[in-house]
Amino acid sequence: MANSEKTLVLVKPDGVSEGHIGEVITRLERKGYQIAALKVIKATAEQLQQHYSEKVGKPYFKEIETYMMEGPLVAIIVSGTGVVKAVHRLAGSTRPAEAQPGTIRGISLMNIQTVFYEMLSIPQIAVKMRITKLQFGSRISR
Repeated sequence: MANSEKTLVLVKPDGVSEGHIGEVITRLERKGYQIAALKVIKATAEQLQQHYSEKVGKPYFKEIETYMMEGPLVAIIVSGTGVVKAVHRLAGSTRPAEAQPGTIRGISLMNIQTVFYEMLSIPQIAVKMRITKLQFGSRISR
């Protein structure tokens, strides 16, 4: 696939508990993107400190950590041409109350703090996958 990109999408604990994993995957697949890998994980404090390293010293980090550890996450590696930009559009605003109808975060303005999470470059994905213990071997290149 020419100019193929890969990105990490996390369905966070509230999205998992409210049954939105299938909705997220369906929307990605309907746009023609491939699910390269998928794994259900339970984040540890150590993983979250590495994953959110730029936020660890912030006053709100403990709230992020508590929220991310309250249930399982679903980590999805999505690939395809233009997938990073497309995931941004599909996800919608990071503030659910401001998300446009039809976006993942705008699904009936439920209490999904952030269903979609990361839109990363390939080197960043490699780091994040190690943190979340995803093992995809040579499928993800730098």
